[in-house]
Amino acid sequence: MGMTPISLLRLLAVALLGLGSAYAEKVPNPEYKYWAGHKPGSTVTIIKDQTIITPKEESKKGKEEVNKVQTWVVWTIEKVTPEGVQISGKSGVGAMKAGADPGGFKQTETIAANIDSAMVNKLEEMGTEKITVKAGTFECRKTKRVVTQEILGTKVVTTVITWWSDKVPGGVVRTTLENGDKTSSAVRHVTAFKSAK
Repeated sequence: MGMTPISLLRLLAVALLGLGSAYAEKVPNPEYKYWAGHKPGSTVTIIKDQTIITPKEESKKGKEEVNKVQTWVVWTIEKVTPEGVQISGKSGVGAMKAGADPGGFKQTETIAANIDSAMVNKLEEMGTEKITVKAGTFECRKTKRVVTQEILGTKVVTTVITWWSDKVPGGVVRTTLENGDKTSSAVRHVTAFKSAK
């Protein structure tokens, strides 16, 4: 049975999309080096404290509401290759119990060594700064990124400031996020890490 004109057009469209993806410009992934610099078995624990403010005029209680949520993730490096770094993680909501198995939801990711140029975040360099978090004191590279999103028909602008150090698996020592109307903010920071020998 021969192909219909519509089927041929669909096949051509898929082929062109494939070619476009194949020839997309590949560039080094800036995050890869922060993971690849550590051996399999290395771990990093990150806590995120988020504050969400519901303005009085939007609150069903007739007053401003402030809600705080804590989430966490523990990442482990499974495999390091020139093509990418495989990591596995456990994540959950609420405070972690010291010394206990964190349990939580399991997930896996691959940090590719090279990615499409369009996927690279444009960062504004802000120099270096020494900061202290629960995991220790680090001399960090500091960057800023402004993200604009359309959420439920509303334009939301979020400012993301990150402190980086190659001593920590994944590189991120601390991150602050705040949206333009200040109704949502979050702080992510490293509470523990281990570099495998």
